[in-house]
Amino acid sequence: MVADGVLGGAYTPDCAFLQPAALVRHLADLVVSRGARLVEQTRAVRISPRAAVTLHGTVRARWVVRAVEAWSAQLPGSARDVAPVRTQLLATEPLDQQVWDRIGLRPGGTFEDVAHLALRGVRTADDRLVLGGRAAGGAIRAFDEVPGDLGAPWERFERSLRSLFPAADGVAVTHRWGGPVGVPRDGHPTVGLDPESGLGWAGGYGDDGVAAANLAGRTLADLVTGADSPLLHLPWVGHRSPRWARGLVRSAEVTAAGWAARLADEAETLTERRSGGR
Repeated sequence: MVADGVLGGAYTPDCAFLQPAALVRHLADLVVSRGARLVEQTRAVRISPRAAVTLHGTVRARWVVRAVEAWSAQLPGSARDVAPVRTQLLATEPLDQQVWDRIGLRPGGTFEDVAHLALRGVRTADDRLVLGGRAAGGAIRAFDEVPGDLGAPWERFERSLRSLFPAADGVAVTHRWGGPVGVPRDGHPTVGLDPESGLGWAGGYGDDGVAAANLAGRTLADLVTGADSPLLHLPWVGHRSPRWARGLVRSAEVTAAGWAARLADEAETLTERRSGGR
């Protein structure tokens, strides 16, 4: 891959690009074919030992697992476990082969920079360039809110697109979207199961949700079934992150961390030296 302003890089074949929506649909088809019942459009408002309370009634079960990532912040008792932070992405129009020849990214190829506010990208099956990352803002206070300046992160990503890949200068950006991720205070995701209460949990994946959630699901399955699995010895099993502060204090803390990361990135760009935050 050819990009401007890059001093070096590393390559690994151990990376894959997949379509998360297709993964979820096929997983749902598989569990239904094995006798499971999926109940959609049923909001859980509270969980407790052996029970999940919904708007339509209480579901009782031997095991109740909280695995709603950023939406944990809306559940009583879990509101401080993660900070819901917005991520945003953009996609270009399909690029001509001549442009891809200059960029040097093969179909399905992925990349990530090593910035504090990391930028990630992929060449899609229909020859678009998709890239994005975490917005340098505070924690989301309401999931139905419309932030006052959603354009700022996208503008940053568009600048990154054109500065990294001059061959893409002038191409149209056709899609912009985003959503919240759950960020733990210590940056470490966690998976666990309490046999006494029957409560399980998984989350805090940050920007690595697709792969981490898949691994967490397999780990939780082994915990629930009592299987003797190597997954149960991974360091995130049973880990408890420190809790975030409440309300506006949490938002201020997340905002400060985001801006500190952004300033560190800008300082490293200007000085060509690593900052003390690494």
